[in-house]
Amino acid sequence: MKHLLFTLLIAATIPLGCNSPTSTDEDKEESAKKSYVEKQAVKVAVQKVRQGAFARELVSNGKLAALEKAVVPFKVQEQIVAVKVKNGDRVGRGELLAKVK
Repeated sequence: MKHLLFTLLIAATIPLGCNSPTSTDEDKEESAKKSYVEKQAVKVAVQKVRQGAFARELVSNGKLAALEKAVVPFKVQEQIVAVKVKNGDRVGRGELLAKVK
């Protein structure tokens, strides 16, 4: 019975201790002034678009798709032990792409 009474007393006082003190309008205004930071202007250069060679690297998000795709059928079912080309390499007819076990 003592444990139950003690548990109920603790459970009743916990919400009272968790409340934060009420802030005044002046406190809210001061807090808002501290959190506001004026953004600085950013200077940018502008150029007209013209056709020509692109001298800089362009980093962007997006999807690329190959103009042509090739199906590479295998005559044997073995484990690949070495890949001789990297993604994006140009290959020709009859060139060794991978070695199998």
